[in-house]
Amino acid sequence: MKLNLGCGGEHKKGYVNIDAFDNTIADKIMSVIDLKIDDNISEEILMSQLIEHFGIARSIFALSECFRVLASQGKLIIETPDLRESFKIYLNGEREDRKNILPWIYGVDIPGMQHRFCFPEDLIEEELKKLGFENIKKDYFKYDKHQPILRIECYKPKNFEGFQLITKYRKKLLDNSKIDLDNQINALEKVELIEFFAERLISFLKTKNEKKIEEILIIGSTKSPEMTYEFFNVLTDNGFLSRDKENLYMKVLEKLKEIDFVKILLKKLLSIDKFVGKQDELFDLVQKNGKNIVRKILYNSDTRIEELIDLSLNDSLIEEINIDFFSEKLVMLEANKLFQKGIKEFNLSKFGEAINYFEKSSKMFRDQILTYWNLGRLYMLRDDKKNAKSYYEKSLSLLKIIDYENEKDLKKLLKDEMELTKKNDYNKSIVSLRQIYKLDKL
Repeated sequence: MKLNLGCGGEHKKGYVNIDAFDNTIADKIMSVIDLKIDDNISEEILMSQLIEHFGIARSIFALSECFRVLASQGKLIIETPDLRESFKIYLNGEREDRKNILPWIYGVDIPGMQHRFCFPEDLIEEELKKLGFENIKKDYFKYDKHQPILRIECYKPKNFEGFQLITKYRKKLLDNSKIDLDNQINALEKVELIEFFAERLISFLKTKNEKKIEEILIIGSTKSPEMTYEFFNVLTDNGFLSRDKENLYMKVLEKLKEIDFVKILLKKLLSIDKFVGKQDELFDLVQKNGKNIVRKILYNSDTRIEELIDLSLNDSLIEEINIDFFSEKLVMLEANKLFQKGIKEFNLSKFGEAINYFEKSSKMFRDQILTYWNLGRLYMLRDDKKNAKSYYEKSLSLLKIIDYENEKDLKKLLKDEMELTKKNDYNKSIVSLRQIYKLDKL
């Protein structure tokens, strides 16, 4: 069997021509990230001018599906815009060249024709290796002057057990709605965890060191017990675990799912004081604490988790935050949403509500100088000099820890503002540092 994925209007003889939605000439309609095709059955897959229509995460899942259905030593062929050559044409060409090359890079505004991400050749090669492909070869040619092509050929190896299991795991995550590929940042954080699982699994298959499987459980649980549970389900379904290990690991994961361990870790992060300008250290501390809890439960079946951590989640901030994966980046993004809500309330002169949002944001993310600066202004407006001074000092402390452009000017502005007594001098919210740099005085 040979597959022509994303065939569009090009029917290839000798191939099963597949498209996601255009049935003009397609033999089958199906999504490339969910191929209704058995494992290890296709001798060749062609993806011509297709992968650029996906985002990064969706591309990885599409390539994973290709790996799954390819037979041992089956060939994958990818043709996609040559990004490096395209940019050369744009930078060095005449006006007409620039106009003609842009649709090749970005696509055109027709359903199914937009480009979401063009892979640089080194990045796509890196992703193919992570997925298990080998013997990667690159070639370059042009359809015409304004259509430079990167062509990649790569192969599924003879020994593919570990990588094949990871493809089944990705498919299971999609089937069970544990990953949303349209939520790009969230999906990429989860992709990183999947890559960690793959690396440890391949190492386990080579060494038979069961500590590698335990590392998957311990570290995975502090990111997402749900995703880790799905992974161990796949291990179990494919006979990778003894019955005793299977029962132990699944029991631990079921307990962590039940208590919503991600929210428990988030609550722990919020409860810790200080760490202004040291978000990395704070996050590492909480994750280390989480791993220690999982180890104690894993190595001592009599340990009661209630004795290790406060399981109550009756916290308004915890309930307000929509987070299903514990990562520093996702926590920062949730903090930024609260910051934006604070800006809105500040602009509407709802100072109490603004303080509430900014304080919540500052508990989640300790490295945002504008959160503390806005709180300083708000408390000055409420004639609460003690709290105002505290937040201004936190803003100043960040200048000693984090590198800022025009650091001296910022320091002077902060100190001058702390000395102001007229409320109308600081009754505006600060949305960005750029806003400050454009002003001669606040």
